[in-house]
Amino acid sequence: MLEQPDFGRRLRQLRRERGMTVRQLAGAGYSQAHMSRIETGNRNPTPKTLAWVSRQLKIDPAELDYLPEDPESPLDLIEVATQLGVPPHWRRPFVAAVLALAQGCQAEHHQEQPCGPTPRRTAKP
Repeated sequence: MLEQPDFGRRLRQLRRERGMTVRQLAGAGYSQAHMSRIETGNRNPTPKTLAWVSRQLKIDPAELDYLPEDPESPLDLIEVATQLGVPPHWRRPFVAAVLALAQGCQAEHHQEQPCGPTPRRTAKP
């Protein structure tokens, strides 16, 4: 899990992306003040709070582990999987498969040419 204040920034980002208020995120389970303190980094979330927040945001808890500024983070792939409608329990395997494909492609082509399907040749008339 991300350390504070990074966790709070990530939580706020995910909440805002979904157009939710702090009150909506807190719901009936937590106070608005409690959620606000977590977002500002003044309070650390418990495992119970992490589960609650994930349900409220309708995300895989793993999505709370990455900051977009991290160039090594598979966050973008998780977001792509989400946008493609990949169910939450398949998002991590989806990301792993895409990364494995990319690594295999780099090894195959030694990073000298783009990877992907070979263009089909069309017969000249």
